[in-house]
Amino acid sequence: MAALDLSGYTRAPATRLIGAAVGTNWQEFIVPSWCTVILLTADSSIYYALANGAAGRTQPVDGAAASGTDDKVSVTVTGREGKVAIVLRDADDRPVTVGVTPNRSIFVAAQSGTAAISAELGVGR
Repeated sequence: MAALDLSGYTRAPATRLIGAAVGTNWQEFIVPSWCTVILLTADSSIYYALANGAAGRTQPVDGAAASGTDDKVSVTVTGREGKVAIVLRDADDRPVTVGVTPNRSIFVAAQSGTAAISAELGVGR
C-alpha cells in the first residue's frame, strides 16, 4: 500500500477521499505543513494514529496491521454526521505550528472489514 502524499495541497480546507475500501492495515497519508487540524469521516468504526516521533511510542507503518500498533486511537465514526477532529501535536505533545512543522504522516485503518474514509485538512486550534 503506498502512502497518499497530500503535501502539495495549498488551500484550506482541502477534502480528499483516503480510500473507498480501507482495510484493517494502515493507510498512510501525508499532510502539508500548514495543516493543523484533520476532520475524518468514515462509514464504519476506524483506528487512527499519528506518527510524531515521540520517544518510546510504537510508530505505525504503512501497510502493516493496525492491531500491531500500541499507539492508536479507536473511534466510532459512522455516517455523514460521524466525524472526528484531530488536532495535530508534536513529539512534546504541543499543537503544531503552521509552516514550521514539516509534512506529517497520519494513519487510518478500519477496525474490521473495510471503511470508506475521507479527510478534510484545515488550519485552526
